[in-house]
Amino acid sequence: KFCKQILPVNGGGCLSRSSWRKMAKPGAPSALEESRFKALLSTVTSSLPDDASLRSQVGESLEKQWNNPRHEGLNEVLGTAGDWTPKAARQLMFFPTTDQASMYARLIRDAPAGAPINHPQTSMQSGHMVMLYLHHVPHLPWGSFAAPFITGGGLAALASLMQSPNLYLRGQAIDSFLQITAGSASVFDWWSPPVTGSTDKALHDAMIGLASIPQWMEGLLLNSDAATSYPGGPVQSLQLLAFWLSWVRKVRTVITLNPLSSPPPPPTLAHQR
Repeated sequence: KFCKQILPVNGGGCLSRSSWRKMAKPGAPSALEESRFKALLSTVTSSLPDDASLRSQVGESLEKQWNNPRHEGLNEVLGTAGDWTPKAARQLMFFPTTDQASMYARLIRDAPAGAPINHPQTSMQSGHMVMLYLHHVPHLPWGSFAAPFITGGGLAALASLMQSPNLYLRGQAIDSFLQITAGSASVFDWWSPPVTGSTDKALHDAMIGLASIPQWMEGLLLNSDAATSYPGGPVQSLQLLAFWLSWVRKVRTVITLNPLSSPPPPPTLAHQR
């Protein structure tokens, strides 16, 4: 019945349902891309709490965004010029390259103050933040995502969300911080001195740079109080604060052994006489 409703293929027969859908929708994912996405989806949902309803909800949401990637407005959000196709937007959200990781520092930020509710930043923020939190930080290699995300302004972007009225965004931002600094996702040794010629110094500079971002400390203090935080927020905030203060003290405090005054010179032979 379905075959009669579509054009036959040259030489007889007709297109399969899946082939017709791909022809009818330019930019639809290939079979290989679908396979990669299914593997990613399995990784994400299996790492969630053992709650069938939650896993199903997250899975359905990600599938919807996979099939209908938000590509319009990316230039405005990223400050780029070019043609973001659905295929390119799909890759950016689900399979970002190392060069694209730094773009997430812009993708996850709030819309400008006073912006209308339909501002493209709002539509881009939620989906990309979920993918950063559930997949890119915990499951992608450190050098492929977390490191370029941090050096591209990612820590400042996360700090900007710690006072968001959206408690889900707050929790995702702080939990991502914990994964980056002390969680299983972090394979970087924050406690060792930067290695010359590596990206270590840029990572250290980004971490120490949080001291000049008001939202960082304000966000930690806000979420350390159960009355103004999300469930579990106070414990996570105190853990993050303890890490950062300890790290700053160890890495940036210079201990000098020079006394306040010079010691007296050793006695001469004349003195000894």
